[in-house]
Amino acid sequence: MTIRSLLRILFLYTNRILLVFSLFCYAAPLVSPETFWPAGFLALAIPVCVTGHVVLLIVWLALRKLHMAVYPTLGLLAAFPYWGATFVLNLPNDTPPDFELLSYNVRLFNAYDRAEHSTRAKAIVQWVMRDSSDIKCFQEYYQLDTSSLFNLPRRMGKRAGYNYFFSPCCLNDLGGKMGLAIYSRFPIVNKGFIDLKGRYPYGAIFADIVIREDTVRVYNIHLQSMSIKEHAIFQTSSDTEKIKQISHDIFQRLRWGFIQRSMQIQIIMQHIAASPHRVILCGDLNDIPYSHTYYQFSRILNNAFEKAAAGFGFTYNGKLFFLRIDNQFYSTGLEAVWLRTIREADYSDHFPLKAGYRISER
Repeated sequence: MTIRSLLRILFLYTNRILLVFSLFCYAAPLVSPETFWPAGFLALAIPVCVTGHVVLLIVWLALRKLHMAVYPTLGLLAAFPYWGATFVLNLPNDTPPDFELLSYNVRLFNAYDRAEHSTRAKAIVQWVMRDSSDIKCFQEYYQLDTSSLFNLPRRMGKRAGYNYFFSPCCLNDLGGKMGLAIYSRFPIVNKGFIDLKGRYPYGAIFADIVIREDTVRVYNIHLQSMSIKEHAIFQTSSDTEKIKQISHDIFQRLRWGFIQRSMQIQIIMQHIAASPHRVILCGDLNDIPYSHTYYQFSRILNNAFEKAAAGFGFTYNGKLFFLRIDNQFYSTGLEAVWLRTIREADYSDHFPLKAGYRISER
């Protein structure tokens, strides 16, 4: 048997095995990791499967083996529901929005630099102050009332016109408060904290905001992170035992995160189902667009990226730059006019998301 024949057989079986494996992966987001935790790992493999099918399709077309190209073509067609969550090309919309909403994981405004007036801390606070959004939702929010820099309620209220504010924060080791916050130029007539049975800074809050003659309920959420350090993923070592230990730790953290988020979203979705108002849900999901988390929210809400953005919309500012883990969802009765990932605001390990919305008929 020649090398060419061996390669042909290898590609043939790769075709079939990858197609079968891909179908399991594509179905994984439908399954709750709380019930079957391996589904979380299968969902992570969806981009790999799609890339594999693209490579095989190119190979078979280059070799003019059209009958073999059927397998990767089927694999790509089966992945169609995930294309819109990966890359979009919505046309620009010049319709003026009724209001603008900013969602931003601010990483405690870089307060852990241990210098109140550090360059990075001042830069992110100044950017947040300059932003013109009518509603601002912060994750990993930090507030210190005795500080001239981190006293956000006073600075944003008196200087920027955000007279309505909600942040049920808890104390942290810097002496201030941390958690989630919603600032609004429109009146907040009702607000609350949703217990996700997790540790701070993870949680969810909501505010009912009167925008002209309508009321919109804004949810600001920060779902459970795996707390995996980037250097652990990219660390190189010749110590086999150390590599095994790091790999096992990452595996356990991923598994735990999948299960925690699957429980947290059920609590949030029940709360949304009982809302008497139109809904916007925004925040740091700590999960990718192929996850059970994303799928569940997409079942009941529209995703602003898919409806009104352009490009890939990556929101993570780090070595894993290809992650889109921050999102804005909205319900019937609202329309996302545009959504932008503001990449020039690189002060945190997340980029802010800003969207314009119109209030339409239900």
